Amino acid sequence: MGCNYAVLAIVGPRLVLVAFWLFEPHRFEAAFQSWLWPILGFLLLPLTTVAYVLVAPNGVIGYDWVWLIGAFVADLGLQGGSAYGNRQRMGMG
Repeated sequence: MGCNYAVLAIVGPRLVLVAFWLFEPHRFEAAFQSWLWPILGFLLLPLTTVAYVLVAPNGVIGYDWVWLIGAFVADLGLQGGSAYGNRQRMGMG
């Protein structure tokens, strides 16, 4: 059951990004002017990229920063949690 949650946490935000790109390309294009940042976000910080696509077309103001910082912390937690979970395999724990 735990593996299902891990796969959902890894794949879910990336599927949302693909859905935005396919079904709401105007929102995606308004958030990013180049192709480099969405690809890097897709690979490294998917939750932060999803949050940015949601708030960027209207400008990042006020509480939008709370959403972006929260998504960034969640991304770091997902990456740090996987490193912590693999510490036994690497001979560090």
